[in-house]
Amino acid sequence: MFRSSRDMRVIDVADTIEPSAEATATLQDVGVDYDTLKSFFHTQVEQGRSKLPCQPYMYDLCKTGSLSIPSFLTGETISASGSFFYILEERGGARLFYHFCDRKPYVLVPGVFSGFFVGVYFFEDNVYVNWSSVYSRKNSLDDLNVLRALIATYPEKVARYLSGSPKPPAVIFASLNHIGHTALQEYEPFHFLAEQGAFATMDTMFVGPSGFFEAERLFPELAGLDAVGFETMHEAFLCSIESERLAFRPALGDFSFSAALAARFQTMLSAPDVVDAARQVKPIPGAPTVWFEVRTNDRFWTNQVEGVAAIANRLAETYPGLQIVTAGWSKPLAGQVKDYDLKMIEQDRQVAEDIKSLLDDGIAFTDVTGWSPTEKAAAAISIDLYVAVYSSGIIFTSCIAQKPGVIFGSNYYLRSKERMQYFDGRWAYCDFPANVQFVSSGKVEDIKVGQVKSYWNFEVDWTDVYDSIVLALNAKRVEAAALTEA
Repeated sequence: MFRSSRDMRVIDVADTIEPSAEATATLQDVGVDYDTLKSFFHTQVEQGRSKLPCQPYMYDLCKTGSLSIPSFLTGETISASGSFFYILEERGGARLFYHFCDRKPYVLVPGVFSGFFVGVYFFEDNVYVNWSSVYSRKNSLDDLNVLRALIATYPEKVARYLSGSPKPPAVIFASLNHIGHTALQEYEPFHFLAEQGAFATMDTMFVGPSGFFEAERLFPELAGLDAVGFETMHEAFLCSIESERLAFRPALGDFSFSAALAARFQTMLSAPDVVDAARQVKPIPGAPTVWFEVRTNDRFWTNQVEGVAAIANRLAETYPGLQIVTAGWSKPLAGQVKDYDLKMIEQDRQVAEDIKSLLDDGIAFTDVTGWSPTEKAAAAISIDLYVAVYSSGIIFTSCIAQKPGVIFGSNYYLRSKERMQYFDGRWAYCDFPANVQFVSSGKVEDIKVGQVKSYWNFEVDWTDVYDSIVLALNAKRVEAAALTEA
């Protein structure tokens, strides 16, 4: 079905790239026009940036039961003959490929997070056409080589699968191991498709090992589907093949977390067993509850122990009865806890204990490190304000609970609110106010750790964080007074 990967030819296609003579000649060998490919990729990106809260081709797939595109070789409309996917735990996310039995077989490659098609691979010619400048070329090539190896491992099953009748769609859930990308690029399209009744016509879902929230609790519309689980690369690869299904993962090119999605979460969190689990964090009349994110893996405040304790002790002078919540690493769903999770929970709990040991008497303290994501989200509903590094931890507080907060981090983030997607009191990906105070970048000193700036730690004087907290609490008090008067 394919030749050795050692001589794979790679062509880059983009609006800003003029085709080289070599690229044009290679595509002529394949039988594909350069402009045809460029037009296809450009069009799907433009469509993907529409207001539809999922990739348009996924919406069409759910409506029609098939994935259809104009053939790269003939121009006629063709439908996918199947799909392959597998997971790589060290990089996270399902690697998904849509197979087309055209005059020559090829696979379309969606991006891991966005769902945009980032390339197409022609098996017989051993040619990969790369579109994406975001999802790295090397990752795409590595992913294709793994796919080729898996196909070679199960040649008879693959051949039987691709020669069969059209495959009904089956949805992939819990394949991403990053809660930020899951919440901002996957849950919104899941919510949209659920509201559209798209899952009512399906009978199967593939459930992976990265569940932050239980599928049927967050999306009751999935409850009637036959759940086929996978935990390893090979189990994932065999899911669609042995089930005779066309696997797809709802995805969105841009970040999005709507008020309607937040309402769905809050409905889930109102269940009695969830309320009981989070009952340790409950509002104290007349005193604020402040949530402090603690971190030890990367991007952390190096003097967070002394800093958080000093802030809490100073706040308690103004707010007797103050309650402090520390929030570190979450514990995944039962059966999905890895050694790394346990290590991070232990480290973050130690930070929380060190903070607790420095608090003055009379400050109520709760540590939610090691709680499940559902329990942490329920606890976040009861807080008044959060203080956090710009990271996926604000999913719980800013997005689900819709609480005001104070954000800091390294200068890589603080010097560009555009990078942080925060404009005029809102996150660009939320349709509700975020009410965030930012610690000034001029107050922060970066601590270099490795070459990737987005992972650097930082130092900041606790009084600068305290000042931002006071501003946020005063803004909340003014807002509450205005609501009372209204």
